[in-house]
Amino acid sequence: MKLEKSLIIKYGLGHFPTIEEIDKWSSFVKFFISGGYAKEIAGQKAALLVFKDFKAMSHAPEADTIETLLEAVR
Repeated sequence: MKLEKSLIIKYGLGHFPTIEEIDKWSSFVKFFISGGYAKEIAGQKAALLVFKDFKAMSHAPEADTIETLLEAVR
């Protein structure tokens, strides 16, 4: 599955995230993890900061892990 679609599902986005948004999200996730947050919490905090439509939609309950998403960014 493409990274963009995975982020849409995981965070209930109503748009396809741009490369810039994905890079910004990834940077925030890594920052929060380095600050001691659990990976899933770090991903949510980053999504809240980056994606204007965070949790705007409800998608399938099964989504990728933060590790899978970060690996796809690379």
